[in-house]
Amino acid sequence: MTDKPELTAEEIEALRKLEAAATPSPWSVEIGLPDEWWLSDWIGGPQGGHIVATHHLAPRKDGELICAARNALPRLLSAFAAARAELAARERRIAVLEERLQQNQRGRAYDRVVEDIKSERELQDYKWGGPEHDDTHKPEEWQTFIVEHARRAVHAAWGRPAPGDDYRQQMIRVAALAVAAVESEDRRAALAAEETKK
Repeated sequence: MTDKPELTAEEIEALRKLEAAATPSPWSVEIGLPDEWWLSDWIGGPQGGHIVATHHLAPRKDGELICAARNALPRLLSAFAAARAELAARERRIAVLEERLQQNQRGRAYDRVVEDIKSERELQDYKWGGPEHDDTHKPEEWQTFIVEHARRAVHAAWGRPAPGDDYRQQMIRVAALAVAAVESEDRRAALAAEETKK
């Protein structure tokens, strides 16, 4: 199998129109011989569609695949549309947060730095899933994340940054990761305290 690009909006719309114009599901296969079926020019029925014997002998599994695809198509299209809408909403939110970071970087006062850290924390939550994801990490894992971004900040300061790295940006990420680690530790401690009360 070769990799194929994602379906375009035009292709999805064409599928939606075909699905709307086709005989309503469910479809089924009328079997002739045990492992064969007849491909028909006519599909229909008062409660749905079925393929009947008129023309070409073909493997039964081909008919089952056609009917299964027809029956699943409405749900697949709905799920695809919902996933695309959710992805677009997340991308818009990330774009807003990234723009806020860029705007904040125009100033260097304390409150600007704090705002940058808060924006970076919110961006991390949108990208990785927030507290539910964060609390899966152990303290040593947080240390590894922080050290990695500190290392990248050092390389940027020494004039050997990785593509897209910036000293200030990496230090903001170090601070935001430290905040996330402390927040996660506080939640863990609070949960442990609750458990001891029981």
